[in-house]
Amino acid sequence: MSAEAPEQIDLQHDEDGNRFALRSSGEDVGLIDYRRDGDVFDLHHTEVLPQGRGRGLGKVLVRETLDHIRADGGAVVATCPFVARFVEEHQDYADLVAD
Repeated sequence: MSAEAPEQIDLQHDEDGNRFALRSSGEDVGLIDYRRDGDVFDLHHTEVLPQGRGRGLGKVLVRETLDHIRADGGAVVATCPFVARFVEEHQDYADLVAD
């Protein structure tokens, strides 16, 4: 009996396309589109693609995106309701919200 290989999750930042994309085992499963003004990212659209739904990948996508922005010294404006709700529920990301 063989064990199933663990899922490989990877966040890609497409700066030219103003998008963060979550890949699972080499396949796109979700995205966050943004508008950028300096170091402030307006995260305005989040989508989990059909092949990624039902696995909690939306939260993984938001967490990975926020961690990436934090590591780069950025801030966020969460106009996407999904991202706004995530930040509200996870106060450890409240410091990333732009004034």
